[in-house]
Amino acid sequence: MTVTPRLLTDRLTLRRWRDSDRLPFARLNCDPAVMEFYPTPFSDEESNQTIDRAEAHFNQHGFGPWAVELRETAEFIGYIGLANLRSRRVMEKLGMTHDPRDDFDHPLLPEGHRLRHHVLYRLASPPLP
Repeated sequence: MTVTPRLLTDRLTLRRWRDSDRLPFARLNCDPAVMEFYPTPFSDEESNQTIDRAEAHFNQHGFGPWAVELRETAEFIGYIGLANLRSRRVMEKLGMTHDPRDDFDHPLLPEGHRLRHHVLYRLASPPLP
């Protein structure tokens, strides 16, 4: 049996991606204000590729960028996976920890790019019964 990971805050659910997330995700990704922390807005194809890569990473490693929805309405509102300040606050509220020795530079972004440095947060595994 496969366990589908979910994380909950008072307002949010962090979960695996669904096909129904594709259209609202593409709409977010073409908005320059939403894409402030990315080199450029995404095309629809790039948005779909991002979801596909996130799911492949979950399948291979058991974690990846989380789709985020409002708990009250179950409305998809985005995802968490980059180490920007807003995402970092959410991760800290979830009890995730940061060790600067785990941080890394994104290999596809050039030296000096403002988005090259990535911060890694970890969630401790629950104790086994």
